[in-house]
Amino acid sequence: YQRRVRGKKVLACSFLLSGLGFVGGIALQLLQIENWVLSIGAFGVTKVASGIAFSMVYLMTTELFPTILRQQAMSGCSTVARLGSISGPLFSAFNKAYPLMSVTVLMVDCIIAMILIIIAIPETKGKPLLDSFEDVVNYEVEYERLPLKESSPMLET
Repeated sequence: YQRRVRGKKVLACSFLLSGLGFVGGIALQLLQIENWVLSIGAFGVTKVASGIAFSMVYLMTTELFPTILRQQAMSGCSTVARLGSISGPLFSAFNKAYPLMSVTVLMVDCIIAMILIIIAIPETKGKPLLDSFEDVVNYEVEYERLPLKESSPMLET
């Protein structure tokens, strides 16, 4: 089951569900519907989808980067995740001043992330892990993605 349900499709769908959950929360606030079950449902979907996206970003990071950069990429993901956790209370305070703005910003972020995933990230399902920069160049050329330049300063080291 795990081999069938992974890859950039799951990551894009989780960001889409997060964005749709935010849309549901915004709709409930705009229509002034005071149903707590719907509110919890909308933001519950957002929370679950965000958790899936968080886990998938870590999994995809290990598959996208070659071995010599993998640890740096993982630490970059961890740093950005911690910055997101730190900014959580700021969004809560911001939500008191501008009720719809913080949710709208998060929704737009989810949709932008989904679009970037679809456009920029190659599918890694069933592909071998990359070990060196040469594997990255061959991967890009083999799967006809955007080819890298022949003389890259990263390849000269």
